[in-house]
Order: sequence, then structure tokens, then C-alpha cells
Amino acid sequence: MTTMSNKGQEDELVMKESFDKVLWVNHIGSWGATEPEKVTMRFNVNYNPETDYGSFEQYDAESAGERYYAEGGLWFDKGVLVDYDGIYSLSEEVLDQLEEWGLNVKNMRRLLE
Repeated sequence: MTTMSNKGQEDELVMKESFDKVLWVNHIGSWGATEPEKVTMRFNVNYNPETDYGSFEQYDAESAGERYYAEGGLWFDKGVLVDYDGIYSLSEEVLDQLEEWGLNVKNMRRLLE
């Protein structure tokens, strides 16, 4: 569900979406990788058109993020996603949500392929 709300005195218009999706996930590090497992992941994505900035959070719903957790920032230039941080590879689910809001993520999708 997408919500748009005014926040405090700044009167910022913020788009927010929360949703769950079942995915295969695992941990990967310099030490190697764990076996992939099917997990329900919860995604929280937001974007503020006044500041051209957004953020995301994704975690396993069962443990509320104790097993799998990631978050980060999303930087835009006039509605075009130009940078992100907090995670090695931005998830397709976050990109899909941004596109649903009409934001341009084409170049980022191409870089992440």
C-alpha cells in the first residue's frame, strides 16, 4: 500500500510502501556463503520528491531482521536513481517499487545486471 503524507513542519510529501515477498536468500562474505533458503522478506521503501532522496529496508519477516537485514539510502537527480548505499546489490524488488512510482531506474538496472 502506497501512502503519501505530510510530515511535521517541513510539510514533506513522502511516498512509502511496505510489502512481503518470498525469496531465496543467503549470507555471502569473504569466508564463503551459506546455503540459500526460502524466506519471507519484508521490504520498506520510501522516496521524498522534495529532497530527491529515498531509502530502503529489507529483512526476514520471521525473525524481524535478526537473521537477514539490509538498509540503505537512495539518491536521485530529478527523479533518476543515480546512487545507493548500504548493500552490495540493490534488490529488484526495490527497483520495481521505485519504477511503480514513476521514478527512472533504467541505468541502475543495467549496471546491476
